[in-house]
Amino acid sequence: MKKIYIFVFIVNTLLLCHTITLADSPLTSTEFYEAYMDVKMVQRAHLQNVMGIEIAEFLSSPDNPIDEKAAVINALSWKFEGNNNAEFYMYYLALLYSAAKTFSVKLR
Repeated sequence: MKKIYIFVFIVNTLLLCHTITLADSPLTSTEFYEAYMDVKMVQRAHLQNVMGIEIAEFLSSPDNPIDEKAAVINALSWKFEGNNNAEFYMYYLALLYSAAKTFSVKLR
């Protein structure tokens, strides 16, 4: 009988006291780019908030450290209204790898 009460208590606790948790990406929600402000591309990404040719080249280069690339992406932030960073980068990669004929990418 005691086991039934414990089971009912646990079920009630789980059903009545649940909380909703939201997932978030630490890459964009934590502003760790501030530790990399000595890197030129991080400064540029933070000031412009728009990906340009130089930033795209920086992200595509195997010579640049991955942590600096992540800091550049973080510095571009979530403020993407009116920015087409993903489309621009996809177009850049298509041109870089001569696949422009394969993709039909249209920049706004």
